[in-house]
Parts: sequence; C-alpha cells; structure tokens
Amino acid sequence: MLAQWLPSLCLLCHGHSRGERVCPACMDQLPWVGRNAPSSLGVGVCPVCGLRLYGLDADLAPRQLCGRCQRKRRPVSRLLAAFDYAEPISGLIALLKFHADFCAGRFLADALLGRIQRAYAGGDHALPDAIVPVALHAKALRRRGYNQAQE
Repeated sequence: MLAQWLPSLCLLCHGHSRGERVCPACMDQLPWVGRNAPSSLGVGVCPVCGLRLYGLDADLAPRQLCGRCQRKRRPVSRLLAAFDYAEPISGLIALLKFHADFCAGRFLADALLGRIQRAYAGGDHALPDAIVPVALHAKALRRRGYNQAQE
C-alpha cells in the first residue's frame, strides 16, 4: 500500500521508472543476449555454453554449437541467459551477491524467467529436467551471511 505513494526509482539511472524496477530508457540499453550486435555480423550464442558466435547463417544461428561443444559432449544440453555479462548487469549481480540488494535480484530473476518463458513458448524444445542454481561455497556463505540462490 505504501508503494503507491512513494516514487519508484530506476535501479540504474535513479530516475522515475513508472512503477518498474528499471525505466524504459535503461531497459532499451541493457545487454540482452544476442540483441545489441549489428545483425549484419550474424551474431548468436552457443546454446550449450553461451559463447558468442559470429558469422552465422540466420537460419542456423539458434542451433549452431561452438567448435568446443561440437568436439566434446557437455553434461549440460542447453544454457539460457537473459543478458551478456557486461555493465550494468555485472553491477546488479554484484549488488545482489555482496550487498543483499534483493530488488536487483528480483529484476534479474524476472528477466531470466521471461527469457525461459520465451524460449519454451513455441514447444520447439523439451522442458528442462532441472534448473540448477550455482552452489555457494561454505566460506562465501559465512562471509556474505546469506545465499542469494535461496532468496
């Protein structure tokens, strides 16, 4: 109830965000996977390891594996990410990991959920057997005081 009376500020520019965690102007500038590269480069990502690939045929790009994944079978069959690991996303991750900024964490989680929903909406892929959070070492848990994967 209190939220309706308080202005909502963008996590990135701290300007008015119209009730969202990130304002529309900042959303347009985020490093969404595969979105911010010139289309003439034929840029995509390996669906297994996430490596950025260049010079791809547009029809093959979503299924094209990098050379390493073609040579060696991985224990993971598909990787999905909402963003490239670059600023300002790396800063939001640091805020969550080291400063318990759960607002940043919620934004990142919502973006990943949207990416997963879009990836499986067409029925082209079988649903995953599991979605696995990255384990946190006991030393890091003691130092941080919480496990961001459990929040």
